[in-house]
Amino acid sequence: MGIWGYWVIGLMTFFEALVLTSVFSPGTVVVVLGGALAARGIFDIGDMIWFVGIGTICGSQASFWIGTKGETLFGEGRAVLSVANLARGRRFFAKYGAASIVIGHFLGPLRPIVPVVAGLSDMGLRQFTRWNVIGGTAYAITMVSVGYFFGTAIGLFGG
Repeated sequence: MGIWGYWVIGLMTFFEALVLTSVFSPGTVVVVLGGALAARGIFDIGDMIWFVGIGTICGSQASFWIGTKGETLFGEGRAVLSVANLARGRRFFAKYGAASIVIGHFLGPLRPIVPVVAGLSDMGLRQFTRWNVIGGTAYAITMVSVGYFFGTAIGLFGG
């Protein structure tokens, strides 16, 4: 697969974090698989973490930017985000504040919604970016490591 494998996985994490395409991208599954392939020597684990981190951080940044465009993009009959999903994201953001950006990286359905809500709120770009980098990096390290663990375990059992 070479370098293209990293790019494919990085792009899938980008599209999973992007509010417009998140439902069409099985990013987390592919990230865990990438970690397992790293354990088998097909990919380098450090490079995999880097591509996954960059992909998810950039996707969340794009979703934040979409959120800054205001509620005219959201609501009944809008293709970007339904009223129900927007309300769910607002409740989560209200409960956890800036930490919701970190936590949201690990919650599939909320992953693309939390950055939009942050963009709709009065959160500044600098503050969002700081929390997004922390969350995206933690997500990349954790999920690739989970895959690496399973890939190693499969190898121990003769897989």
